[in-house]
Amino acid sequence: MLSFNLWQKRIAQLVMVTMGGVFLLLPLLAVAANVISHGYQTNQDLPAGAAVSLVQNKIELANNQNQQNLYGVVVRPTDVSVNIDAIGRQVEVVTNGLVSVAVSDINGGIQNGDQLSPSPIAGVAMKATDTGKVLGKAASGFSASSAGVTTQSLTAKDGSAKKVAIGTIPVNVEVKDYSAQGPGLPSVLAPFSSLFSSVAGHQVSSTRTIASLVIFAAAMIVAMVILYSAVSGSVRSLGRNPLSRGAIFAGLLQVVVVVIVVLLMAFSIIVIIIRG
Repeated sequence: MLSFNLWQKRIAQLVMVTMGGVFLLLPLLAVAANVISHGYQTNQDLPAGAAVSLVQNKIELANNQNQQNLYGVVVRPTDVSVNIDAIGRQVEVVTNGLVSVAVSDINGGIQNGDQLSPSPIAGVAMKATDTGKVLGKAASGFSASSAGVTTQSLTAKDGSAKKVAIGTIPVNVEVKDYSAQGPGLPSVLAPFSSLFSSVAGHQVSSTRTIASLVIFAAAMIVAMVILYSAVSGSVRSLGRNPLSRGAIFAGLLQVVVVVIVVLLMAFSIIVIIIRG
């Protein structure tokens, strides 16, 4: 009798463990079942895991220059459950779902849940620190000590060499606009960052966005002060000597020209900043 009860307990434990494992696997199976790729044309050799942008109806490796066209991640046809428009296409791309993505630590180590954006290395993502398009959320962490990491040397703007770690991690791909929080760029300035990025043709950093806005505000203040002083002085002069109307209007015209020149200079400086 004791032996029979022992076998009952073991069978019950086995059933509970099996059911627990099934319940743990269900979310993963649901994610895998929802991952769908689409076929696209490309002129580049695109490895699986590469972040890509869609430019003029063709897929190309994503970087911080074509971030506004960020689209998805390259996969092998066998990595997903469904392939759409695969016949005659050269590359399969996932735009939504959990897939492996090439990442780097250019912006520091990546934590689970961090938003990822394109990096200066074509096809490789990094931790997002500025406002702009993001690829999705990291589903695990990444650092220079992670397994399977390779290193690559980059040349910084100051000419110094920097070594960065490159590897792959699972990412919940969902391309969308991202507003950086914190002292780098307040969320209220996000529309200006998007505007400057559209004008420059690439993602503009928080520092350049703030500098451009400061220059614009300073130029507007200078222009308003000049116009106010000129108009108020002209009104007083006209009241004292109505016969000097022609000279007063000529002086106002010169002031308007000066204001236009000041604004044009400010806009030129802003364009240089955001395109640099």
